[in-house]
Order: sequence, then structure tokens, then C-alpha cells
Amino acid sequence: MKNFYLDFNMNKEDGKTAQFIGELEELEESLLVSTEEGNYYPIVEEPIANIFVDSTGGENRMAAMLYEFFKNSKYQYQFTIIGNFSSNAILLLLALNPKYIKIMRQCMSII
Repeated sequence: MKNFYLDFNMNKEDGKTAQFIGELEELEESLLVSTEEGNYYPIVEEPIANIFVDSTGGENRMAAMLYEFFKNSKYQYQFTIIGNFSSNAILLLLALNPKYIKIMRQCMSII
């Protein structure tokens, strides 16, 4: 299982949110199966990647972009909260209500 790190503030100016989504899209496209009848996405019951979260949030529009990506994804992801976790990072995961989530005891949140 591949690992990704949501360890940045979600701001448009630095481009990290868009880059993060692009990396996840590449992973999903790599799972695409080509056959003579066409392309299809296989059904996968387990998470396809770990996402380690250490983010204090960021802009609403960037959190909304991430939300739309995960909401429309055909795959499940495992989220592991490992550090700071507040603002739009909390709202993102509350809205997604992911099936696979771990909250490590060393994480810190400001609500």
C-alpha cells in the first residue's frame, strides 16, 4: 500500500493541494485495467493508500477540492492522524466520515 502525506496547509498559493490531488489521481489511474472491451476500474474492498495527516487546515476552497476528490473517488483510503489536526483538516474528515481512520495518541488538535 502506498503512503501519502497531507502535511501542509491547504493554500492555493503554494500549489501543494493540487499536487497532492494529482499524485492521488496518478495512483488511481495506475489501477485502471485495459481489456479488449474497454477500460475499467477494478473493485477493491481494501484501502488503496495510507494518507498520513499532519495539517492545521487552510483555505475553505482547497479543503473543498480535496473533499470533492475523495467523495467522487471509486476507492477507499486509510487516514492516519499523526500530528497537528485542526480547522479545515478536521472539517474535511468529518465531512468524509471515512471508513478507515486511525487517530494516533500523539496528535494534537485545536478546535
